Amino acid sequence: RLQRMQDHVIDSLTREFHMAAGNSTERNAGDEIKEGYFAVFKNAEDTVWLVVNSIVTGLSGGISFLAFVLLYVLFWLWAPLPTGGKAGVLVRSYIGKKTTVSAAYGTCVAILFYGLGIDLAVLFGVISFFLNYVPEVGAFISMLFPVPVILLDGRIGNPFAVLAFATLGQLFLKFF
Repeated sequence: RLQRMQDHVIDSLTREFHMAAGNSTERNAGDEIKEGYFAVFKNAEDTVWLVVNSIVTGLSGGISFLAFVLLYVLFWLWAPLPTGGKAGVLVRSYIGKKTTVSAAYGTCVAILFYGLGIDLAVLFGVISFFLNYVPEVGAFISMLFPVPVILLDGRIGNPFAVLAFATLGQLFLKFF
C-alpha cells in the first residue's frame, strides 16, 4: 500500500509540474509556483487521508475479530460443548484458576507500574492479564509492551533503571 501511495504522489506531482510548465507562456511564474504548491499539498492531504483510512479500517477489522473471538469464548465457557463429564469439569476448573491467577498477575503489574510512575499502568496490567493466558511465553511478551513508553517518557529521570526495575519486578511476580 505504501508503495502505491508513493507512486500516486510522485505521478501527481510530475503531472502538475509538467502541466504548469506547458502553460508558462500565458501565466507568470508566481502563479505557476502557487498552483504547483497547491497541487503538492492537495496530493499530500489525499495521501494522509488514505493512510488514516487504511489504519482505521485495519483497526476496526481487528477489533471486530477480537469481539467475535471473545464472544465465542464466553459462550463456550457458559455452555461448553458436551464432553466426557470429567474432562469438561477439568477444563472449566483450569480456566477458572488461570483467570484468577492472571487477574492477580495483571493487578500486580498495574500496581508496580503505577508505583514506578509509568504512564498507562492499567493498560499494561490488562495486557499482562490477557497475555498470561498464552502458555509459557505470554507473560514474557507482555513485558515488551511497556518498553517504548518507559524509554521515551521524558519525565523519567533514568529510564533504563526504571526499565530494569520494571522488568525484574515482572519476572519476580511471574516466578515467585
